[in-house]
Amino acid sequence: MTPRAYRPSTNAVTHACRKHTNLKAPRSRELILGYRHELDGQSFTANLIRRWTDQFIDDIWYGNGMGPGLAKIVIANDPSGRQDYYGLELTYRRTFQNGLSVGGNLTWARTLENQGETNGASSASSPAHNFGNLIPDSQLQPYGPAPNLDRTVMANLDATYQWNLGPGQANVGLIGTYKGKSTPGFPQGFALTPAAVQAQGYAPYYYRQFPELGPQRDPSYYSFDLQMGYQWNLAQKVKPYLKLNVQNVLNQMAPVGRQWSGNVVDPGGNPYPADGTLASNKFLPDPTYGKPGIYQNPRTIQLVVGCRF
Repeated sequence: MTPRAYRPSTNAVTHACRKHTNLKAPRSRELILGYRHELDGQSFTANLIRRWTDQFIDDIWYGNGMGPGLAKIVIANDPSGRQDYYGLELTYRRTFQNGLSVGGNLTWARTLENQGETNGASSASSPAHNFGNLIPDSQLQPYGPAPNLDRTVMANLDATYQWNLGPGQANVGLIGTYKGKSTPGFPQGFALTPAAVQAQGYAPYYYRQFPELGPQRDPSYYSFDLQMGYQWNLAQKVKPYLKLNVQNVLNQMAPVGRQWSGNVVDPGGNPYPADGTLASNKFLPDPTYGKPGIYQNPRTIQLVVGCRF
């Protein structure tokens, strides 16, 4: 099993890998404080959510001071791995007698962790513990905003209308989506491991993170989707239908992600210092750092023809 933080070492060593005898499944606990109100076709829901996740399964490397080439791997529950979720979720819906329904939801949330992109599941992808105690975990996987999961604000608004038309029913719906700024993680750069670390059988390089520089932020964006349809009532159990789906109606092409690459340099600005773990090393952004790299998908139109029996 190869951690995502580096390629297999070229050192002439053999890594012994075993599974811990008391391996447990990842654990998640959740506390919800909720309120719901319904009156005359209206409903409102508010939920405060606190979720704890731990016991992540990871590949933990060890072998400090055991002699050249003696690093070993054990698949075990990460004793320090954790993910914390804090959320406030609000939902509103109103249905009118004429077939019109409007509503939406608003979510404020934070997701913090030291496990990388795990999505709360079992994962051996965290770079933490990949070098025993020879490289601090604060350089490998510090606790902070969860990459691609920590998005502070999300909101959805929708309106649908359905009415009888000829031998069937017609419907139209509009959905608006807003996604606030997300966090891809802390600045990180390519760094070489010192010779003493490689002598233990560890990889010759890693990606060093710099939490002291603060988290990066990808931009917020919004979009609208449209859905129109018609269903014929030709027989009791035969109902052909036609649907038109338009995603990104306004053809928004706003950036949704930026480029965050860079390298580790020594105090003099020289790249690839022989020991990338030194506290005196710095992060040097690439020339494209912070510039847009990913954009919204262009408008797409889909026509669906089907029949329900």
